[in-house]
Amino acid sequence: MGTPIIEVDARLVGKEFYAVHGPSPIRRASITGKIMAWIDYHFFYRDPLIKPLKLTRVLQMIDGKADVMIDIKQLGIVDKLLETLDNSGFHGKVYVTSELHPVIKEIKDLRKDIITIASINILPIDIIDIASKANADMVSIHLSLLNKEIIDNLHDHGFKVLTWTINDEKQAIEYIDMGVDGIVTDRPDKILPLIRRIK
Repeated sequence: MGTPIIEVDARLVGKEFYAVHGPSPIRRASITGKIMAWIDYHFFYRDPLIKPLKLTRVLQMIDGKADVMIDIKQLGIVDKLLETLDNSGFHGKVYVTSELHPVIKEIKDLRKDIITIASINILPIDIIDIASKANADMVSIHLSLLNKEIIDNLHDHGFKVLTWTINDEKQAIEYIDMGVDGIVTDRPDKILPLIRRIK
């Protein structure tokens, strides 16, 4: 389809990174809650019949076809992630995104060639301050928080803006008209042709 960037959630399991979101750290108080959390994770965050791939395998699969965006949900893994990327032989651009902004800052401090993205799911009072302190190149904001004023403010301060997750064409047009620089989607088959038509 020509998808320019493939996003993958990556989690360190033992000594290897796997392409997996990982379960919620919240421990449910009741048996019913635990069962529902298990169902939610295994059937909505991942396919229970498919074994998660190692991140190195994903990088091999898309090398030469697309760039990669790695979403990190753990602290204390930066050195191992950089080692994995270096050993993978991946040739495309690498973007790293996280709601854990210290991870973003640490990566940028160590590797200027990696494009860092501060992911925001709760709107702070000063989004520019947050992104600047994280040393981020871009900001990724949940669509429910985003408006043109925020986008213009981020652009004025040199940040590109992504939004997630948009699978509907009308909604995509709305956010493109607002000025977003990129859209995270589960449906590149619908959103990519739309973007090409608009361009």
